Amino acid sequence: MKTAHLVALGLTIAFSLAGLAAIAQPAKAPPKAPPAAPQVAGPRIKDIAQVSTKRGEKVFVEYCAVCHGLHGQGDGPRAAHFPDIQYIPDFTAQGFLDGRDAEVLTAIRDGLARLEEPLIVMPQFKYILSENDIKSVHAYVKSLAAPATPPAKGNAKR
Repeated sequence: MKTAHLVALGLTIAFSLAGLAAIAQPAKAPPKAPPAAPQVAGPRIKDIAQVSTKRGEKVFVEYCAVCHGLHGQGDGPRAAHFPDIQYIPDFTAQGFLDGRDAEVLTAIRDGLARLEEPLIVMPQFKYILSENDIKSVHAYVKSLAAPATPPAKGNAKR
């Protein structure tokens, strides 16, 4: 029994001395943080992507295809649940988008709320997408449309 008491006493003294030694040592200064990177005014991360139909296709598939369909024909899975009075255009229709650039860009940015709530026709994306993404979606949607057919040469008036 005496030996066990002596061992316990020895360990207690050793731990006490170790604790005192730690207290007696000066505290190490915490490592200095690296200097913060300078704040540079520039585009947001989302704006870095250049305007392109390839980028527009990715954004369209992520945000628009659920209603407009993967190929822009107005046949997305959500469209099946809309009431008959809600119109979803077929962007592949010949000449549908001709001369409507400003209208389409505004619709993407501001959405379409032509019906009484809760029938919001299309949500606004100006708070979700960057301006370059909006322009890319527009470029992609335009690439889906079949061009208007020019008048036949034989039908020209004289």
